[in-house]
Amino acid sequence: MTVQEKIKVADLNTVNAKPDQENNQVEFFDLGGQMSSSKLNTFTRAQIGRFLVLCLTFLISSRSEAVQTVNFVDLNRYSGKWFEIASIPAWFQKKCVKNTTAEYRGLDFNRIDVINTCEKSDGSSNVANGIAHIADTETQADLRVSFVPFFNFFGWFSGQYKIIALGESYDYSLVGDDTLRFGWILARTPTLSVETLVRLEKKIASVGYDSCKFQMSIQDGGAATVRIPLCEFVKTIKP
Repeated sequence: MTVQEKIKVADLNTVNAKPDQENNQVEFFDLGGQMSSSKLNTFTRAQIGRFLVLCLTFLISSRSEAVQTVNFVDLNRYSGKWFEIASIPAWFQKKCVKNTTAEYRGLDFNRIDVINTCEKSDGSSNVANGIAHIADTETQADLRVSFVPFFNFFGWFSGQYKIIALGESYDYSLVGDDTLRFGWILARTPTLSVETLVRLEKKIASVGYDSCKFQMSIQDGGAATVRIPLCEFVKTIKP
C-alpha cells in the first residue's frame, strides 16, 4: 500500500469514526494505554471547547505591555475570605447574581487553594474550587489560577491573577491581568469606604482599564443594590 493510499484509509476511518452518542463525551486514555474510568480523565466536548476558547482569548488578546503589580505580597496575610466589590463581568461568573466571595487557604509548594462562592438566581450556591500557583516568587503578587479538575494541580489552563493594588492592612485588593479583560476589586468586608473606592477607580484608569467596564457587585450589607458601572457609582457617592 502506498503512502497516499494509507492517508486515504486514515482519513476514511476518521470520517467514519462515531462519537459516544449517548453521553456526547470524549474519553482519554491513561499512560498505560487503557481506557480510564476516572472522572478526571473524562470531559464533555463543551468543557474542552471552553478550555480552548480561554486559551485563545489569552493568546489573541495579550498585550506587549505587562500590568505592574505591587512590590510584595505576604500571602499568609492575603489568605482568608474576600468579598467581591466590583468586577469586569466574566463568562465563568455568569451564574452569579450576588454575594460573590473568594477564599484562599494554605501555602504549600507554591500552591494556594482557591474557593470561589456566589449565590445564583434561584438562591442556591455556586462553588468553584481551584489552585493558584505563584508565578513570581520574588513579589508573590503574580499568580496563575486554574479551576480545571486535575490539570489545575499542574497549573495548566490557568489565568493570570496579578495583584495591582493592596491596602496596607490587607483590607482591599485590586486584581487584574495583562489583557485588561479581567479585573476584580476585593475587600475583607462587603463594602468599602467612599475614599478607598474613589482611589481604586483612579488606579484602575491609570493602569489602562476602562473603569466603566467594572460593574458593582451586589453583596448583602453592601453599598450597591444593582450592578451598575463603577464609573457611574463613584459619581453618586463622591462627597
